[in-house]
Amino acid sequence: MHRLSTAAARVALIALCALLAPATASAGGFLVSKIGGDRAGPVSADPSAVFWNPGALGLIEGTRLMLDTNLIHRSARFVRAVDGAYGGQAASSGLNAQPAIAAVSDLGTRDWSFGLGVYAPFGSGSEWDDAHGPQRHHAIWGGIRSVYITPAACVRVADGLHVGASLSYVRASVTSYRAVDLGAEIAAVTGADVPAEAPGNEGRALLDFAGHGASWSLGATWRSGPWLLGASYTSAVDLLLPGRLSVYVPRNDFFRGLTGGDVTVDARLSTTWPDVARFGVGWQVDARWTLTAAVEWARWSRYAAVHIDAVPAQVQGLGDLDQHRIMGWQDTAGLRLGARFRLTDAVQLFGGLGGETGAVPDARLDPSVFDALKGGGALGVSWAITEHVTWTTSYSHVAYAPRVVRDSDQRPAPTGVHTQTVGVLNGNLQLSL
Repeated sequence: MHRLSTAAARVALIALCALLAPATASAGGFLVSKIGGDRAGPVSADPSAVFWNPGALGLIEGTRLMLDTNLIHRSARFVRAVDGAYGGQAASSGLNAQPAIAAVSDLGTRDWSFGLGVYAPFGSGSEWDDAHGPQRHHAIWGGIRSVYITPAACVRVADGLHVGASLSYVRASVTSYRAVDLGAEIAAVTGADVPAEAPGNEGRALLDFAGHGASWSLGATWRSGPWLLGASYTSAVDLLLPGRLSVYVPRNDFFRGLTGGDVTVDARLSTTWPDVARFGVGWQVDARWTLTAAVEWARWSRYAAVHIDAVPAQVQGLGDLDQHRIMGWQDTAGLRLGARFRLTDAVQLFGGLGGETGAVPDARLDPSVFDALKGGGALGVSWAITEHVTWTTSYSHVAYAPRVVRDSDQRPAPTGVHTQTVGVLNGNLQLSL
């Protein structure tokens, strides 16, 4: 019974690894800094400033409404190697949408601007093509979802200088589903010779959590001649998410007799998502050319641990399901360089290059938590259809450096080669009222 309680603890611990699905765009971890498209950033004079930098709201005159969508296509592959030999492969490919809406108005005042945005900066998701593939112990399907509802305000404190702040209500959810191998534990209890990763001794673990949190941000912009500088800070998010943990035991008489079948308990997940600092600069070279640069620092070291507290903690036949997992992630830094060219009074072309470090170290990497050093480029066009309507579209492609895992803290070890590419198509409609 003690051995089986240990096995059950492993069930919950293994399930914890599926709290993340692979990152879906050019950002560290599962932070997707694509709201407003590839033209947006810390010095953006459009409603995406509600996300990027509330201090940039003061750059907007009148009233503006933004409808924005990123279509994100991700392709990932895991080729497993066991003791240097081929151990199978699996692939995941899918299309996800990241919508956002924001409105900004000065309400006819000279010094104040106000904004309201709804967007999803944290998010990821994956579904692998083979539920029995070599990735199954780390991910079959899962995802993280977030929705931010953010009111913001900005005030002009001096000529050219604006300071802003925002407060966000955060709705977050975490789901995951993966395989659990209990062969070694069965062998310890029965004394039988049970091979590792035998399908007949596999169960499944399902996590389903959703709840609330809060975040705030501060930002400022300063314009001096052709130069525009912007900086912002967005706080970390402390989450306590109620939900359920389900263990689907192997379909054999051993577990059915001991547990009575599958088990579902109420549980709570607690963790912290990172805080983020951003800095941007814009240079109006002449009437046609504008150059931009932006830096983003995400403190993924704040994502230090994930806790699951089950209610009840003790379950007949499965023991203690409470778990504590050290994540061991590292901070990420990203750089984006951009250029804009005004082709006509109504049409602007833009493009950029960028790169970012990865958040997940080799020892923590598995198919459910892929991240790596990455780089890519973007091209886009903005068209002022009328005086009050502007349509912007862009495409960016992000290539991740392949990751080769030789030593891992995960069990079973996801040794082998992990690869990923991402494409992002943005569509952005802005209305001036």
